[in-house]
Amino acid sequence: MRSGPVWYPTDMDDDTGPLKKLLDTLRDQVDEEALGIEHRLNTMPRRSLHWSTAHHVYTAAVAMTG
Repeated sequence: MRSGPVWYPTDMDDDTGPLKKLLDTLRDQVDEEALGIEHRLNTMPRRSLHWSTAHHVYTAAVAMTG
């Protein structure tokens, strides 16, 4: 039976932990910003909805079905 090469950790592996933490932090910040934008869009009055908000129209429709 033939065995493959043995894997040894390298110096680069020590750098991936902090990098992953940084990327997770950035992802959380982007998610928070996106939620703020979503809230602003959904609570903005619209002429096409007779000056109601998308949030109000949606919650009224859900309340009628549930």
